[in-house]
Amino acid sequence: MKRKHLSPLILLASCSQLPAVILADFQFTSGSISSGDASTNWTTTDLSNGPGIPLNISTVNGNPAGSTEMTFGDFDNNDVAGALAAGDYYSFTITPLGGSSLTLTNITFDMFKTEFAGANITASLFSSINGFATPTDAIGSGTLFGAGESNQYLNRAISLGSLPSITTSTEFRLYIDDRGASSNSNLFNLDNIILNGEVTQIPEVSSSALGLLGCLLFGVRRRRSN
Repeated sequence: MKRKHLSPLILLASCSQLPAVILADFQFTSGSISSGDASTNWTTTDLSNGPGIPLNISTVNGNPAGSTEMTFGDFDNNDVAGALAAGDYYSFTITPLGGSSLTLTNITFDMFKTEFAGANITASLFSSINGFATPTDAIGSGTLFGAGESNQYLNRAISLGSLPSITTSTEFRLYIDDRGASSNSNLFNLDNIILNGEVTQIPEVSSSALGLLGCLLFGVRRRRSN
């Protein structure tokens, strides 16, 4: 009589992708430097600053009220290379949890400068993926051009499609420069720094499932040996 052998049970861990989500959300409400996101799939640190600029939060100015604020004199650099050398940046780090993978879409932020200020203000985005060594490491940038883009909050977006999905802690920095404008008391504000992306959950195989798989494979092996 021909024996029928039990085929091994192969357990495949299924991955589930969540809809597009906000991974980091800095609105600076009531002077807070914490991200407004909340999830069990990742953590986001508070916003911090490099050694070259202050971390001042205005509770009056913003879009709406609440934003970073500094004067042109606080970041007087000719270009992004100068900002890199001086450490003129804002920073935060995002960490996937529980085996999650984060696919990054873009980062957006609102920029403001004092009325009639003609300086071109640029915020250049870097990450620990590409490094912070040279201007060519920049992922992208957003700029306020001339006096025509003063006295209003204008949104800028930088695509992150060139970056791989992240599974470990990743730091992002926005370096600020004013293209060599005169050092003065004109204000520059940054608000609503938002990191967008998608989360892929990779569930862990439970110990009971692994135990069941082991028993089945052991049983199959014994049948074959007999």
